[in-house]
Amino acid sequence: MKLYGEYCKAMYDREMISNDHSFIVYKSFEDGSLYIHSVYTTPEARGKGAYLELEQQLINKVKPSSIFCYVDTTTNNPTLSLKAILKSGYTIFSTTSESIMLKKDM
Repeated sequence: MKLYGEYCKAMYDREMISNDHSFIVYKSFEDGSLYIHSVYTTPEARGKGAYLELEQQLINKVKPSSIFCYVDTTTNNPTLSLKAILKSGYTIFSTTSESIMLKKDM
């Protein structure tokens, strides 16, 4: 996991936060917004709050005014991802033919 975090930093200037079951790759901006680029939770931890715990750690660390993320509709199970994100308090911000962008105001 550490190597993937180093890759994200070197290639895209993105940060990563992780725990034993999840990781979030993100970038924070000077306007107070935070953009989540990637999220992963191990199958055995899905639906048990591992991601929500990690997201809260990220919010406490960065203190964003808003958070943006997206669902790539070409991936496996995009509906499952969308349901989880909407349940976490995000709303649909915009859509394209291959993605759904979501936003959460803090």
